[in-house]
Amino acid sequence: MKDFLQQLLTFACRVAGAERGFVADSSLEVVGLHQLDIKTLQSERFSTLAAMVMQQATQSGEVVITNNVITDPSQAPTTNTSFSDLCMVVAIPLASWGMLYLERPIKHGIIARDIAERVMHFALHLLQSKQYILDQDTLMARFEDMP
Repeated sequence: MKDFLQQLLTFACRVAGAERGFVADSSLEVVGLHQLDIKTLQSERFSTLAAMVMQQATQSGEVVITNNVITDPSQAPTTNTSFSDLCMVVAIPLASWGMLYLERPIKHGIIARDIAERVMHFALHLLQSKQYILDQDTLMARFEDMP
C-alpha cells in the first residue's frame, strides 16, 4: 500500500502541477515525499500548517485549498501586499487510506479545485476497487479516461 500511495502522490503532483508534497497513511503518518525534505517537513511552520489543513480535510471529507500565509481570512492585510513565498496548499483526503498534501508556489499558478477534486475521486475509485497501479503512464491514461 505504501508504494501505491507514493505513486498516487507523484501522480497528483504531476496532474495538479504541484512543486512538492507528501502522502500520509490512515493514521496521518507521512509515508512518502515528493520534492520535500525532512527538515522542511519537520519545521514548526510547515508542520503546523500541514496539521491544520489535514485536520480540516479529515473532518470535512472534502478537498481543502488554502495558502501558506493567511490561514485566517480575518487576519488578511487591508492593503496590497507581496508575499514572495506564497504557495497554494491543497489537502486531498483519501477516506480511511490517508491524505495527499500538495503545494505550488502562486508565482507558478494555482491548483484548481476541479483538478484536486478529480484527483480525489480518481484515487478513491482506485483504492476502493483495489487497483493498485504503480505505473505513472497507466495512471494518467486511466485518469484521462475517467468521466
